[in-house]
Amino acid sequence: MASPAVAKLSFQCYAPIGFGESLVVTGDTPILGADDPALGVELTTSAAAYPVWTTPAPVAVFARQTVRYRYAVFRGGAFDRWETFEGDQTRRHAAVDPGALSDATDGADALLTDRIACAGLRSWTEADAADAVASDASAAAVARASADPAS
Repeated sequence: MASPAVAKLSFQCYAPIGFGESLVVTGDTPILGADDPALGVELTTSAAAYPVWTTPAPVAVFARQTVRYRYAVFRGGAFDRWETFEGDQTRRHAAVDPGALSDATDGADALLTDRIACAGLRSWTEADAADAVASDASAAAVARASADPAS
């Protein structure tokens, strides 16, 4: 019996979220956290690439299926909000192309490029960029900076 075909997907998303926030993709497959944002795949960006976020490595999914996914914004290491959609849509859908199949001779992967909308999106300012360069970007420092002082 042949094993199921596997495809490699990379996610890229335009998301001008705030300083100290991060972006996670989650979906209906186990590798994307089975719709649990805490188990999803965190995307990364840099000062040069911002506001474009990408998965650090392709994720493997079964080919010839539809992957349902969405983006979540985290603040201070905790889930904050989902991206928003128009109408009654709640997820994005991607048909996994057999052309994205991985094998020993083909290292290519499929790239899903998105632009999100959600509450709280704002422009990245020069002050944010300066803060990013000069700040401690450790998880502990981000959590301290993002904590609500009223708590």
